[in-house]
Amino acid sequence: MALRISQRMIYSNMSYGMNNTLSGLMNLHEQNTTQKKVNRPADDPYATAQIMQSRNTLASISQYTDNLNMAKGWISSCDSTLELVQEQLVDLQTILQQGATGHLSEDQRRDLGFRAQSILDQIINLSNTQFGGRHIFSGHKTDASAYTRALGAFSKDSNLDGVSYRATGDTSSTVLIQVDQSVPAGTPITDLATGAYTPPFRYSNDGGNTWQDGTCALVNGNVVFNAGAVKLEAIDASGTAVVGGVDPDNAKATDNGTWIYVSPTAQYQGDTKGVNIVQQYPPIPGSFTGGQAYGNFSKDTAVRLDNVSGTTVEYSYSIDNGATWTSAKVPLGTAPQPSTLYIPGGYLDLDSVTAADVGKQLIVKPYSADIELSIGSNASIVVNNVGLDVFGGLFQAPFDEASGPQPVNGYGKDLFGLVSKAIAALETNSQEGCQQALGELEGTMEYVLGYRTQAGSRANRVTSIENQLEFLKYDEEGRLSTIEDADLSELLSKLSQQQLAYNSVLKSSSMIMQLSLMNFL
Repeated sequence: MALRISQRMIYSNMSYGMNNTLSGLMNLHEQNTTQKKVNRPADDPYATAQIMQSRNTLASISQYTDNLNMAKGWISSCDSTLELVQEQLVDLQTILQQGATGHLSEDQRRDLGFRAQSILDQIINLSNTQFGGRHIFSGHKTDASAYTRALGAFSKDSNLDGVSYRATGDTSSTVLIQVDQSVPAGTPITDLATGAYTPPFRYSNDGGNTWQDGTCALVNGNVVFNAGAVKLEAIDASGTAVVGGVDPDNAKATDNGTWIYVSPTAQYQGDTKGVNIVQQYPPIPGSFTGGQAYGNFSKDTAVRLDNVSGTTVEYSYSIDNGATWTSAKVPLGTAPQPSTLYIPGGYLDLDSVTAADVGKQLIVKPYSADIELSIGSNASIVVNNVGLDVFGGLFQAPFDEASGPQPVNGYGKDLFGLVSKAIAALETNSQEGCQQALGELEGTMEYVLGYRTQAGSRANRVTSIENQLEFLKYDEEGRLSTIEDADLSELLSKLSQQQLAYNSVLKSSSMIMQLSLMNFL
C-alpha cells in the first residue's frame, strides 16, 4: 500500500541532504586550506599511523643531523688544533737544529731556550682548546682545562732508570741537580739522606754557571732534594737505584756522575680510558675491598653507606661533590652474591657489606673518557681525544698519591716531555741534549700526525653518513607527502563538484519545499 509522505518528512530529508552536502563541502574546503588529506586521526586512522611513523623518523633524522653538526665542529676543532701543534713542533725542530750545531754560544742557546718555553706555553694553550665552551682534550671532564703548567724531572744516568720524580715549587728556568763528588759512585740513593755526605748535592738555576749547596732528607723512604724554590722527591720503587758524584772539573759532561734536570712541562687534569675505579674516601689502604662499578659514568660519583639492617642496605649518592645527596635502599647481598647499589649511569657491586661498613664513603671514578654521539640508528662516533694520549705530559693516577704525577712512557707519545727535555738542553747549553731531543722529535711529529689522520678519517665518515641522512630524509619526506598531502588539481575538481552538488540541493529544496504554516496543520 502507498506510504503517505508528509511535509515534515520531506523537510527532514531535505535538511539532512543539505547538511550532508555542506559537511562534505567544508571537509574539502579544510583540505584546500591545509593542503593535507588527513587533518585528524578520524579522517584516516591507517594513514594517521603511517604519518606518525614518518614524522618520528624525520625527528630522528633531525636529531642525527644535529649530532653530525656537533661532531663536525668537534672534529674540525681537533684537526685545526693539531695542525697548529704541528706548526709549533716545526718551530721547535728549527730551534733544536740550531742548538745541535757546535758554533752556538751559551747565550745563544739560552735565547733559544726562551723560544722553546714560548712553544711550551703555546702548546699548553692549544691543548686546552674549547668547542662550544667545552674542552675537547679533557675526556669527560669538559668543564675543566686539560693541562696546566707544571715541573717535570728526568735523569740521563742509567743507574737511576728505576727512579721516578715528583717536582714541586716555582722556577722559570731549568734547575740542574748534581750529586757532590764526595759521594762514591754506586752509592744507593737512599743513603744520601743519612747525613754521611755533606753537602750531598748541589744545584744551579743558571744552566751550571753558578752552584749552590742543597740539603736532602729521607721522607717515607724517598729522598727529597731541597733546591731553593724547588723541591724534588726521588721515588725509588725498586730500592736499588745508585748514584755517583760529579767531577766539577768535567761538569759539562752529562755522562759524568748523576745529573737530574728539573724543567717546565705540563700535567694532564682530565680523565683517561680504563676500568672504573672504586676507592674509599678518604683513602685508607686495605680498609675496604671487593667493590666494582659497572656502567658509563659521566663524572665522579660519591656513595655513602648509611645503614645495614636485616636484609637491607640503605645508602646515598652524590654527583656534585657532596653538595646534595639522594637516598636509596637495596637488598643486602648474600655471599657469593654482592650487594648491588644503583647509581646514575650504572651500578656498584659491593662484597661482604656489614654493619661495620656504615658511615664509609666510596668514590666511583669513571675511566670512560670517550664522548660518543649517535649519528644513525645503529651508528655512533667518538668526537673527542684524550689529551694524555695525544700530548703526554705528567699524569696523577687516581688514588695513587704515593707515586705522584708520572710521565707517559713510549717513543713519541710524550710531546710535553720532549719539549721539557728540549728546554733543559738549551738552557743548560747542552749540544748533546739538543741532538738527542732532535732525534726524538721526529717520532713525536709522526705520532701527532697519526691523530690528525684519525681526525680526517672521522670527518670523512661524518660526511658519508651526512649524505646518507640527506637521501633518507628526502625519501621519507616524499613518502609522508604521498600519504598526507592533498593533490591540488584533484582537490579543486572535487571541490567544484561538491559545490555544484550543494547548489543543486539548495535549488531542488527551494523548488520542492513551499513552506507555510498551513503545511504543518
